[in-house]
Amino acid sequence: MKRLHSLVEKWPSAIVARSMVSEFSGGVLSPGTLANADSAGCGPPRMKFRRKVAYLATDLARWMEEHLDDTSCTGLERLEPERRAEKEGGGK
Repeated sequence: MKRLHSLVEKWPSAIVARSMVSEFSGGVLSPGTLANADSAGCGPPRMKFRRKVAYLATDLARWMEEHLDDTSCTGLERLEPERRAEKEGGGK
């Protein structure tokens, strides 16, 4: 988390609400991107407060660091090969 540690230092709280992810990341991530990553099972650790989802700033920055050049967090890699082929348009 060396490169993105400044995000945590500048953020006024230990927690980042999913709705504030864009502000935290400087516009690089959107709440929808993290919702999709969570749904695919490859998002950062999250907390839920009733209907609100939030992340520890340190966990979010670490996850961003780990996924800087990663485009595989789409959920397709978690599907069985037959279902993945269908989703990619090559199946039945």
